[in-house]
Amino acid sequence: SLEPPVLKPGYWAEPALPPDEFGRSNFSGNDIWRCVSKFTCIGGGECIAGRFGRACGLCKPGTYGPPEGGCSPCSHSPSGTRSLFGLGCVLATPLCLLAHAWLDRLTRQDLANGRLVPVTVSLGQLSKFLQVLGIISAFRVEWPEDVRAFFKRGADVSTGAGSSLGAACLAAEQTVALE
Repeated sequence: SLEPPVLKPGYWAEPALPPDEFGRSNFSGNDIWRCVSKFTCIGGGECIAGRFGRACGLCKPGTYGPPEGGCSPCSHSPSGTRSLFGLGCVLATPLCLLAHAWLDRLTRQDLANGRLVPVTVSLGQLSKFLQVLGIISAFRVEWPEDVRAFFKRGADVSTGAGSSLGAACLAAEQTVALE
């Protein structure tokens, strides 16, 4: 058939070209994209409310959301979000300086006695554990609801997608797109 395929939820394609002079639809040359989730691309090439772009991969300006769901309005304007982000950086600077001063006070004897080894090993193991959890959460497995909620909270924290103070609300317009 020369008609474009009917797209199931979870798939997206650019709209078909206008019919030719004989009234036939021309779908040649268009690509069908698999969306991150069947909840973002709801079928027929349509995106869930608040999303747009190739494979429904972007939230509309002034909104944010995780890749596998809808978008919510940012609670602040982009300039307000940038101001809050800047304030957070200013407040975090003294904490970083205090941590640096504390670490600087450690003598070579403390390091030689091995007093910091348990702390550094524990932090290294925690970092590896969180990385493994992030990888496991990306597996396409039907996880129980509690496990999915745990993975979602972890993704929200690591990407800032669960917060209107996240990166998507820092700019007036998103510029990342699938190519």
